[in-house]
Amino acid sequence: MELFDYADSRLGSSITCSCPSTTTYEVENLINHREQNQIDSGTAYQFPLLVGSRGGFMAESFVRPPADIIITLPYQISLAAVIINPCIRLGQTRVASIFTQGNKQRWEFAGRLVWSTGIGSGARSKYGLHNTDVQPEMIQQAKTVCLRHPDASTWSSIQTIPASALHFVKSIRVSITSMHDLHALGLGGIEIWGQPSQRMPESERVRAWEYAYQALKSKEHIETPMPANPKTTSEYPAEFIDSITQNLMTDPVILPSGVRCDRSTIARHLLGHQTDPFTGLALNYDQVKPDLALKLRIQRWVDHQ
Repeated sequence: MELFDYADSRLGSSITCSCPSTTTYEVENLINHREQNQIDSGTAYQFPLLVGSRGGFMAESFVRPPADIIITLPYQISLAAVIINPCIRLGQTRVASIFTQGNKQRWEFAGRLVWSTGIGSGARSKYGLHNTDVQPEMIQQAKTVCLRHPDASTWSSIQTIPASALHFVKSIRVSITSMHDLHALGLGGIEIWGQPSQRMPESERVRAWEYAYQALKSKEHIETPMPANPKTTSEYPAEFIDSITQNLMTDPVILPSGVRCDRSTIARHLLGHQTDPFTGLALNYDQVKPDLALKLRIQRWVDHQ
C-alpha cells in the first residue's frame, strides 16, 4: 500500500479552525509544506515537530477547549492513520477526538487520543489512530515512501466505525477537548496517512495518484535517492532497471505479468492505456503491487554508492 500524508496543502488539502490563532502559529501551519532545510533529516524529529514560524498551531490565550480543526481533502481517500503531535511550545493537548466525514455528510467518531501526562512528565510522544486493515509498521514504512515523519510511539485502532467512514473520507475533524495545565490550546503537528479511495472510479484514482506524485516532487519526497555519482544503465544491477524506460527504478512495482517497472512509469501508461504493456491484457491500478523487498535493496545499494 502506497501512502501519502494528506496534511499537506500541495495535495490540495485545506484547513479551518473554530477559534482564532496567535501570530506565526496560524492553523495553516499544520498543512504547510515543510522545507527540508528546516529539519535535520539525519535524525528523528524533535518536539516541536516544526521550527520557526512553521512551529504548529496555537490559539489565542483567551481560547478554552473545546476547539475544532477541520482538514478538507482534495478527494475521497482510504484512511490509513492519523498521527498527532500534542506538544506546542510549553503546552500540550490532553484529549483529542478524531471524526471523519464521507459520502453521508455526517461526522463519524473514529477514536479518542489521551495523553495522560504533561510535558514535564516525559510524555513527549506522538500518538496515532490506525485503520485495522493497515498495520502500524506500514505507516512507519511510509517515511521511506512519502514525506519523512517520526514513528508514532503509541497506537489506538480505528475499529468501531463503518467501512464507509474509512474508505470515503473527504474531511477529518480533530476536536481538542482538554489541555494540560492552563497553557494556550494548540497542536504541534498532524499527519493524515492514506491513499486515493479504493472505491473511486479507476480513471479518477490513477489521475489522483499521478497528481500526488507530481505535487510532492521535492527534496522531501524521494522514494529512493539517486546515487550521488550517476552511473550508466549498464552499471546498475539488472533487477534495478525499469523494464519500460530502462532507467533506475525508485519505487518498483510488479505487474500481473510478473514484469517489474517503476510506479510512476505504469501510472503514466495507465492514463492512456488500460492494458498491461507486456501482455496486452486488461490492467487496472489495483492489480499493480509494490515490491517493497526490491525497493529496500535498491535503497541500500544507492546508499552505499
